[in-house]
Amino acid sequence: MKNRIPIKGSLKYFSLPQVLTYLNEQKKTGILTVEDGDVRKNIFIEDGNVIFASSNKEEDRLGKMLVRAGKITSEQVAESLRLMKQTGKLQGISLVELGHITAKDLFCELTAHVKEIIVSLFLIEDGTFSFQRIIPSPDFVKLKIKTESLLCEGIDKKKVKKREKANLFIQKVSYIYEKIGSLNYYDVLEINLKASHDEIETAYVKMSKHYHPDRHCDLHDSAMEDKLVVISNFIKRGYLTLSSKIKRSIYDAELLKKALEASDNYIAKAEGQFKRGMKEAGKGNFGDAVRFFHCAIQANSMNAKYWAYLSVSMSSLSGRIKEAEKAILKAIDLEPYNAGYHIHLGRIYIKVNMKKKAVHHFRNVLTWDPANKNARKELDKLKKGHR
Repeated sequence: MKNRIPIKGSLKYFSLPQVLTYLNEQKKTGILTVEDGDVRKNIFIEDGNVIFASSNKEEDRLGKMLVRAGKITSEQVAESLRLMKQTGKLQGISLVELGHITAKDLFCELTAHVKEIIVSLFLIEDGTFSFQRIIPSPDFVKLKIKTESLLCEGIDKKKVKKREKANLFIQKVSYIYEKIGSLNYYDVLEINLKASHDEIETAYVKMSKHYHPDRHCDLHDSAMEDKLVVISNFIKRGYLTLSSKIKRSIYDAELLKKALEASDNYIAKAEGQFKRGMKEAGKGNFGDAVRFFHCAIQANSMNAKYWAYLSVSMSSLSGRIKEAEKAILKAIDLEPYNAGYHIHLGRIYIKVNMKKKAVHHFRNVLTWDPANKNARKELDKLKKGHR
């Protein structure tokens, strides 16, 4: 390379392919360290060629990698770690000595693992790098991986990730554009209703840059550009509204009104479905009743009554007793001291010959409602052996 690469710098200005190519051409020996936040990975180089790599990420550990590849088990990893502590030998050597993996397989998997660690670094854009001209420790196996093959794999992976990122962005833009009539300013700015003025300001700067049409010219899509213009204008209106105390107060009041209206609509819809379910249950059409009760729950899942009647209808259908139990337990979770729910659950347990559980629920009812005739009646029947 004609351009000299410094021994430390930012990956914003010197890409990893540039750095590795330079070290390879200069036949350098040492350790290249790449850091990105808490992530720290080392690439060991000898005469310009990569011979090993390590990482401080737990998921990059050799044992974890071999378990993911299906070569060994977690128990075998633990066994190798115990041997490592006793002998001071490396984990790979310990695994081979224990017979959990062959030396040949370990070498192949280790090569793939080192490549995986290095190739992952190609996706880092804001990290830093530094190179130390020291002779790497001879403790590990020298792999001698060709720089050219690493560059090809890394660049290909970066291209794939870039395409995936672009596709996700396009999907998100399309979603926001289609839903923009129902989204509010807080949603698009990705802030909560209690956001401070500074948080609104920061979010606006971030989102206006993120969705600005000029930043996505590489998409070469006029329809996408039109969508971005609409979204950008919406973000700007959102900022102008939320950054003004008066405008924000009026806007928040409108949002609250819409939320209450929507809640009322859901409750009305749920109640309508519930009444239809009750009507079908009254006719003995328990299959149809279950369907309507499910619809009521979808509209309002916090109503214990809907779960309870769903359970009653299910318990009347063949093969649905387990579902009936789950439904009534949900009702009890919402209303723990509803005696009727506990009694119904007790009756379900009697049906499946789990009498001890049934007795438990009947007695529970009597602890807070001693005069409950239904609970007392069920217990008496069990004592007399009428069940």
